[in-house]
Amino acid sequence: MLFLNPRSVLFGPRRWDGVETISVERAATRLVVDRPDGGSYPVFVDVAEQSVAIRVVQRLAGHDTDPPRCGEEATLSFLTGPTDSQARPGRVAAVAVVRRVAYEFSRSRGISRVVTLAAVSPDGHSDPVSVIEDSSGA
Repeated sequence: MLFLNPRSVLFGPRRWDGVETISVERAATRLVVDRPDGGSYPVFVDVAEQSVAIRVVQRLAGHDTDPPRCGEEATLSFLTGPTDSQARPGRVAAVAVVRRVAYEFSRSRGISRVVTLAAVSPDGHSDPVSVIEDSSGA
């Protein structure tokens, strides 16, 4: 999932402004692969375990003296707006743990902070990222 329009997010009680993009990246961490005897190609593949990473790219206006810290856990949430005439606004939320805080420098774009978080499932079975569309049609 890629979100281009949130301008701010909440991470617990802290508000991060200047957000440029938020991506939710999913990866298989354990595959079950079955090949027939003597066969080169799998006949069955299952994703037995997976991880969900959230990447927040935020433009900074100046010094960053109080960044999120690795291991910090909180609910990350933000509102989405419509990106075309068919989309509805909604809310995205996930309990997440900070894995990495990095910085990118560009003469044309300035300084960006990139925060990578690991999403945490409430029970190990449910998707850790919830997306709730606004059903009011507003």
